[in-house]
Amino acid sequence: MLGLVDGDIIVFRCAFAAERNEWHLHVPKDDYKGVFEYKREALEELDKRLPGKLSRVEGEDYRLFPELQLEPLSHALQNVKTLMKKVADANGLNEFDIKVFLSSGQCFRHRVAKTRPYKGSRKDKRRPTYEKEVRQYIIEQYDTYIAEDEEADDLLGIWAMKHGPHETVMITLDKDLDQIPGLKYNYMHEVGYE
Repeated sequence: MLGLVDGDIIVFRCAFAAERNEWHLHVPKDDYKGVFEYKREALEELDKRLPGKLSRVEGEDYRLFPELQLEPLSHALQNVKTLMKKVADANGLNEFDIKVFLSSGQCFRHRVAKTRPYKGSRKDKRRPTYEKEVRQYIIEQYDTYIAEDEEADDLLGIWAMKHGPHETVMITLDKDLDQIPGLKYNYMHEVGYE
């Protein structure tokens, strides 16, 4: 059995898991300054500090802003290691049975998309700080294949069909791969299905 891993999702999940926002609240009226783990908590404090004031003006009545907090890179890399062990164990695989697939960046869909840019709604989305380092770690530590002119999940699907739907398990969160017959494993829900 081969475990075919959609590495693009793992890069993003593990890199983002090593960063978080701290929310800073400043209310000049009483010279209050606070730091919160969640924006919701900061807004609850703001309601206490400015009770009954429904038309608050940010920058005048208060200031609320996030500050990115990074854990060490080693935490992001440990996230990868832990997740890969989890999916291997859940599927009875060893390190030699796992093949990881990563996208190279550009694929044919960028050239053929005419109505609007392919994945154009994602162009302004922030990418994880440790994306390149996590990606490089995966390439160095696992049997990794880089999809050229296609996406990682395209190549993963090709491998699944080439090696047989019951000789492989597709390890991904991407529901698009449900179009391909065979075994799947969703590590978020810890569910295997066909």
